[in-house]
Amino acid sequence: MKNLITYIGVTLLVFMLSNCSKNDDEVTQPPQAESTRLTNYTIDGVPFNMTYNDDGTLFKYQYGNTFAVSATIEYNPNGDISKNGSRTFTYNSEGQIATITQNLSPTASFVSTMVYNSQGLVESITANHNDGQTGTIQINYNSNNKPLLISEYNESVVSPYAKTTLTYDDFGNITQQFIERSNDGITYYDFSITTYTYDTKKNPFALTIDKIGISNNQLFQFFIGMNSVSFGGQVAFAAFHFNSPNNLVSIQDSFKIITYNYIYNDDDYPITAERIYDSSISGGSAFTTNRTFTYENY
Repeated sequence: MKNLITYIGVTLLVFMLSNCSKNDDEVTQPPQAESTRLTNYTIDGVPFNMTYNDDGTLFKYQYGNTFAVSATIEYNPNGDISKNGSRTFTYNSEGQIATITQNLSPTASFVSTMVYNSQGLVESITANHNDGQTGTIQINYNSNNKPLLISEYNESVVSPYAKTTLTYDDFGNITQQFIERSNDGITYYDFSITTYTYDTKKNPFALTIDKIGISNNQLFQFFIGMNSVSFGGQVAFAAFHFNSPNNLVSIQDSFKIITYNYIYNDDDYPITAERIYDSSISGGSAFTTNRTFTYENY
């Protein structure tokens, strides 16, 4: 259930904010059904609901059996999101997100400031917490304008430097995430390597992003910007659910193996998924969760 909040409640909504257009060199994704959108997603029966405005933009998201977590999305006159729950957004003269402010509590908040390169891609992010702590991110891209190397600095942790290198397949799915960390920013040590495989069907979360005109090549930047600095965390993991054109079939690192078994509808979207988490390779155990997907035509 925590994953659902992290991957949908934060990530999805932020990716809906980008006004950046798709680059002509971006890897072509499988075509999406133009009149279909995801309205409900569950993990072992616990629901996450999305409702939409008449123009296709997201209006509200709700999570939990009693929908205890809920937020309404507000838009400015230009159609850009101006507020999402406790997060507010400002834009530069190019219509790109300039800052994201998140109020964590009445006494705690942070502001993430974006800097763009000449192609309109986020080049750097600086996160400033009101207690004085700061973090920075630099992003380098591959020839398809997808994030290749994400370099991070977080002054509040023991190993304040981190680098995340991402590898893609021909469809734009991430196949490997390699994380390195450092105490001094000069000498790095291997922190984790995670590999991923996919089916050839359609990712419903990418569909949701696509339906509101989001440029998928912006996904990583806004994921990081929304969460201040990821500090060598699972940057890629959220991207699988929201940016990859296809659905995850397996995830493997030195601690665990996760597999997904899907049943699809006639449009090649999953309607159920069995997720098996097995950490026996590191002395743990295995457990299974079940997911469902509900769509509507409009």
